[in-house]
Amino acid sequence: MKIREVSIGVIVVFIVLLAFAGYMIFIKTKTTPTGIPLTPQKADDTYGAGDMKQKNQEIEDTLVGIVFDNAEQDARFRKLVGEDYSLFLDTFMIVTDEEDIDGFGSKVKGGFIRGLENSDYGVIMFNNTHMWAAVTHSDNDYNLAINYYTNDPKFKKKLPKTIKKYLPEGYDNIIYKSK
Repeated sequence: MKIREVSIGVIVVFIVLLAFAGYMIFIKTKTTPTGIPLTPQKADDTYGAGDMKQKNQEIEDTLVGIVFDNAEQDARFRKLVGEDYSLFLDTFMIVTDEEDIDGFGSKVKGGFIRGLENSDYGVIMFNNTHMWAAVTHSDNDYNLAINYYTNDPKFKKKLPKTIKKYLPEGYDNIIYKSK
């Protein structure tokens, strides 16, 4: 019986040492277990969950190729939403094609965070002339709200049917942020 307890103890110690050795190799070489070199994205040279990128691989903060077909469309959108562009980047992890029920001749893209599609959702509609966009978020007090943006004067203070249809329910606070 004592030999068995000693054997189990030795195995546990061996596993802990092996895991520690692997961790030390990762810290020293700054590579993944498969040997891919990593560089930190943070200025303080730290590596946090989700903060790693492959060496020499640039991570672009853009919706081109995800929502928009080209940089010109993305630039128009950035101008429309300003510093809230990051809300859309964060929300559009999963992107879907949706229907333009308003008949504006627009492309419609829905975006959400996997597992949070009932609460974290955004809709972007655009054609050659106008853009309409809405994104859900919570403020610092955890109040739920929808930010809405458009460059269409007819819809500065009202949501198009398409956006109403695709946004989750339960958001009573709509913030009209159009300029």
